[in-house]
Amino acid sequence: MKISIIALGFIILSCGNNKMEHSGISESKIPGNDSEGISIQNGQDQQVNTVLSHTEFEKLTVEVDTNNPFWKKYKEFANPNSNVISFPGNKPLSDFISDNGIKNYDRKFEKPPLVESAFVPYSRTFKSEKWTAVGYTIIYRDEDSSLGCESELTVHNSDGEMCFNLKGIEININEIVVTDDGKYVCFSYGIDDEYGALLNEGYRIYDIGSKKIIAEEKFSGQYYNVHPGSMHNNIKIGMLKDGPNSFYVIYDFRNSTRYKYEYLPGPDKQLVKITEGGFVFKANGIFDTLLFKNIAVKETF
Repeated sequence: MKISIIALGFIILSCGNNKMEHSGISESKIPGNDSEGISIQNGQDQQVNTVLSHTEFEKLTVEVDTNNPFWKKYKEFANPNSNVISFPGNKPLSDFISDNGIKNYDRKFEKPPLVESAFVPYSRTFKSEKWTAVGYTIIYRDEDSSLGCESELTVHNSDGEMCFNLKGIEININEIVVTDDGKYVCFSYGIDDEYGALLNEGYRIYDIGSKKIIAEEKFSGQYYNVHPGSMHNNIKIGMLKDGPNSFYVIYDFRNSTRYKYEYLPGPDKQLVKITEGGFVFKANGIFDTLLFKNIAVKETF
């Protein structure tokens, strides 16, 4: 999934051949979304105003809009009637984003870019019985294109305690997932506009305790619709590749192993479930399981 900005202050939501711009995902888009085997979080409503824990609604209330750190930071320049922040004069992008952050973008600039305004998309959220996560992003722009972005990510437990907060993330946040044990948080990213990709789609995984990046992968244009999900205490990344092919990355943290698997969906091979141990396929009415340990493409991390 990639956030697409076609005009300043608007998000275009569409499913195309090379990107998806919606913060949620239809269950039919990623095969194998079965609640008994894998939890793919669909509830990342762009216009959510309040995130509540499932276990005790009264205990945890995160006011997403009013607590947005970027609205607070640039309050004097914000337009109360839109998602746009207008800065007086032009400021170098380097005033907002580090040199390393700028180098990470896939759009290269012929001369140092100047920031005229910023776009603040609706916040991204994740909710489970144990964890609530909120991701905030601001996208810096010149007159008509995206130049860079910055994000902040927080995770609360069901008692309302903040157990993770990271500022100054110089990529955007699309979809978020937290493992059941609360040890890892993962999010997808990607931005494009009418001039192409500022940031190709990818994902990043943090260790919640240390706040360190333990895994990241950014894809070329042949991969799109990147969606993270949680399987018990593991993480699954699902995406599409080269049109009809489905591609999965599974992180098995207990065994420190990453599995990669690609297949072509069809009537003779339908993925009906992803369990903690492997992929469950159905062909001609017969179920068959491909165990992760038998997948050829795997590596330790």
